[in-house]
Amino acid sequence: MPSRNEGPGAALSLTAFVPSKTLYAFGTRAQVLLVIYERGVQSAPDIVLWEAALNLTPSQSRVACQLFRSMTMQEAAAALQIAPSTEKSHLKDIYWKTATTCQSQLVLALAALQSG
Repeated sequence: MPSRNEGPGAALSLTAFVPSKTLYAFGTRAQVLLVIYERGVQSAPDIVLWEAALNLTPSQSRVACQLFRSMTMQEAAAALQIAPSTEKSHLKDIYWKTATTCQSQLVLALAALQSG
């Protein structure tokens, strides 16, 4: 049996996909995504995971990543070199796809996927 001093261990993240809530993007049967992470390892956000799990486009994932990193909407638009109206459009879709309504809820939802 491992002791607590043997290293960081692993963390698991389970995400359920209900067909009606994912617009049947993963089929007609409920699915579960299992992600295993090494605890204590700080890594960049896994936007490919976000794209697969939440059906985000690459552009939406880039916007989500900037907001995940605590940027304001104006800072994110400037960093991505997109118009504020484009960012707002992406953000509206991101909120809908993640069933969130504000940046803090979005960050929590993305963090749950990211690290379990």
